[in-house]
Amino acid sequence: MFAGLTPETNQREMRICNTATALASSLRLCGAGKQQPTWSRLKELTMPVLIIAGQMDTKFVELAKRMADLVGSQAQLKIIANSGHTPHLEQPGQFLEILQSFLKH
Repeated sequence: MFAGLTPETNQREMRICNTATALASSLRLCGAGKQQPTWSRLKELTMPVLIIAGQMDTKFVELAKRMADLVGSQAQLKIIANSGHTPHLEQPGQFLEILQSFLKH
């Protein structure tokens, strides 16, 4: 999932400070499994929607494609090459270019 991260972007020092108890608590209280599914409501969106995924994060690329299909014509799907689960850290230049272009329109 994080294979595309360089040692600098991996933030190893910060991650080492995490404890198993704190991480488990975070996942239990705030993880994706705790959130109510909203897939059925995506078709209600009327504003432009930007969906970004990293090419090497195949699970999220598939989810992003599904999400874009459900949003419909308002969705812009961008897959960032040479990045995984954190394209904003792994390819910040590409990410920023995509975001700026989206916000200009």
